[in-house]
Amino acid sequence: MIRGSSKIIWPASLLLVFALALLGSSLHGDGWFWALGNSLGLLVYALLLILVINGRGGLGRSERHRWLGIAVIVTLVGHCAWFLIGDPITLEYLKLGAPHYMVAGLLSFGLLLLLSASSLVSYRGRSYSTYGSFRNWHKYLSVLAVVTALIHILLSGLYFSDYWQWGVLMLVSIGVYFAPKWLKADYSFQRPYIVLAAIAAVTVFVLIRMMQIPG
Repeated sequence: MIRGSSKIIWPASLLLVFALALLGSSLHGDGWFWALGNSLGLLVYALLLILVINGRGGLGRSERHRWLGIAVIVTLVGHCAWFLIGDPITLEYLKLGAPHYMVAGLLSFGLLLLLSASSLVSYRGRSYSTYGSFRNWHKYLSVLAVVTALIHILLSGLYFSDYWQWGVLMLVSIGVYFAPKWLKADYSFQRPYIVLAAIAAVTVFVLIRMMQIPG
């Protein structure tokens, strides 16, 4: 692969997640509040996939990798806070007996916070005997975070209600994990490309959902 062409991989993978969510059969309007809140959730997952590619590409120690990790956490907190503050009834989903997809979402949230905290150099030095040990645990927990986030998205049935969507999103998620072995590319990226792609994806997604006829 041409070195410069890797710049396309990042925004394309991000936009693909949103495109899949808009191509399903359950295309009914849900209002700007829910559309925006859920678009932040989709953005978390899209950024998480990019983070996996970046780390698996051998750039786990890079400044860009840390930037991506911060972007994931900030967007994740925004996704959760948006609903808890804007619609307090969502607090019910944090109680015992919550739907399975919410349990998966909460587990993914906790794992991502753990991954972020355990990456701090001061904590890492006290908790892991070697960098290799930290790297292995980081990889395993990252995979579990992606899997639980995927379960949360799919079982919620909000934007991925068709089985073909499930299949494609799962294939994309698996492909992301093995991409660094399949492709010879520069897995660094330009942050402005990611920011612009994220803004465009969220904006278009919300506008389309608002224009659709309530079902």
